Amino acid sequence: MEVEKVEDALLKYSSKVDELPAETLSREEILKRAEANIDTAQEILDRAEGALRKLLQLKEELEDQAQARTSASEIAEIKLTPIPLPRFSGDIWEWETFWNSFTHNVHSRNMDDIYKFNYLLEALDGEAKEAVKQFQVCGSTYSLVVAHLHEKYGNAQALVDQLVNRLQASRARSDSLADQLALCDQLSSITSQLQLKGEHIDNTFLQKQLLSKFSAEVQRHVLRQKSRKEAEGTWSTRVLLADAKEYINSELKINSQVQQRQSNYIEGQEKPRTKFRMETRQTTRAPASTCFYCGKPGHPAKSCPE
Repeated sequence: MEVEKVEDALLKYSSKVDELPAETLSREEILKRAEANIDTAQEILDRAEGALRKLLQLKEELEDQAQARTSASEIAEIKLTPIPLPRFSGDIWEWETFWNSFTHNVHSRNMDDIYKFNYLLEALDGEAKEAVKQFQVCGSTYSLVVAHLHEKYGNAQALVDQLVNRLQASRARSDSLADQLALCDQLSSITSQLQLKGEHIDNTFLQKQLLSKFSAEVQRHVLRQKSRKEAEGTWSTRVLLADAKEYINSELKINSQVQQRQSNYIEGQEKPRTKFRMETRQTTRAPASTCFYCGKPGHPAKSCPE
């Protein structure tokens, strides 16, 4: 750079001054002139450095403005082809489903990253959209945005923690068979997902926790099954929940059959009684009115011709 050349020349000048013989001029005069020249050169050098800094700053500002105008122009000109897009608002529970769908519809397609970025912006809502606003909208930053979203929402351990929290919070609304069945389905769903995430679910602590959530009748049935199947070596958490569900469904079927029989019995008792009432009404119906004087029907007593 030119500044470095000036500094190098200044150093050479200073060294040459020191090498001058004393008889050329008086040493004081030489030093005085040298110091004056050095001060002048240093002042020029400082001004040059200041001017260079300003030029570099102006250059950066102009480049940023040009890039911003280019990006804005690109975005304004982009007309996205309608594509079915999933929606994602920042719920970590929905991230995996969202990204699989977005990858199939957009991310895996052969198109420029600037288009993928704009499709991604259309698919994001709420917190997730706020999370990517720090990135400039251009093709070169698309991969950075994708990596940022994966880091923020693709945390496998955070999802496992959320599954565990849901399992601990699961409760049946009552001891009714319908509510017990809903609880069993919920627990089966959570434990299956934990197993898919690599968690070990066949442990005594988890099984006791699951069993304690059911009614006493369901627990008794499962414990009877456990004693037999542990001896056979077929006992597991999935078997526990399957036995609970089988028992609940059997009880629901029995209750349904009992109710149907009771309903049929009541209907059978009601029909003869209704028929008897109809026959009674028919036999006790009042006879047609007759004339008081002649005993013939068809006219009142005051109009009797006889």
